[in-house]
Amino acid sequence: MALRDACAELTAPLIEVHISNVYAREDFRHHSYLSPVATG
Repeated sequence: MALRDACAELTAPLIEVHISNVYAREDFRHHSYLSPVATG
């Protein structure tokens, strides 16, 4: 995924924020591709 690869190359901290409870939504929203490369 190009966005994940670009985020992995960042030297600044990357913070992933959700404005809704993703676990209360559809199953496909339960997995984040950016979390492994996010700082917090």
